[in-house]
Amino acid sequence: MSDSSTNSDVVASRLRNGDRATLAALCHSMKERLRGIVRERLNRRLSGRLDDDDVLQEIYLQAEARLMHFNGQADDEAEGWLILVSKQTVIDIHRRHLAAQVRDLRRELRPGDVANSVSQPSSWLFGSAGLTSPSQIVARDERQHWLHGILDSLPENDREIILLRHFVECSNSDAAEILGLTPQAASIRYVRALSRLRDLCGPFLNGMTGLFPSAN
Repeated sequence: MSDSSTNSDVVASRLRNGDRATLAALCHSMKERLRGIVRERLNRRLSGRLDDDDVLQEIYLQAEARLMHFNGQADDEAEGWLILVSKQTVIDIHRRHLAAQVRDLRRELRPGDVANSVSQPSSWLFGSAGLTSPSQIVARDERQHWLHGILDSLPENDREIILLRHFVECSNSDAAEILGLTPQAASIRYVRALSRLRDLCGPFLNGMTGLFPSAN
């Protein structure tokens, strides 16, 4: 323990008894260590919107809610338990914020907004970046509306992972955490979703190739 006022395994004993003051002291003594976990694991899009101290406060509240389940015997187990709670809290934050963003995406993004980002499906699917002529812009907007319809026709699991990977720009590991999957399962789901999207887009693309992103 970094707090010199604690004796061997006293912290663990007090936590087993539900001592919230000891929990607060443990969180304070490990504050910078927990902050490092938050900064390392928090998705870059969320890290710009969430203050570290707010996340640390949520970690404390989550630890307090789970305190009755702590049964460690040694102080290093108490530290390990708090680190685990911290990592789980970051996962919960990802799920709450990013998954909510996916659900609300169609309301948040107007067609003109979608066209302005090369990371959006209309760009990575149709290669529409840099269009300037009126006819090109009209054609692009038509494709966007068509693509939104295609995305809406996908099964929920397929649509969710495609939006996470290409609208929210999550890595495969971040998407896996949000969806409660292993990275391997998330990768498999993503590959299958892209395959279904290719099949649905096939008649429109009329044989064009090389317009889909890598499934990695």
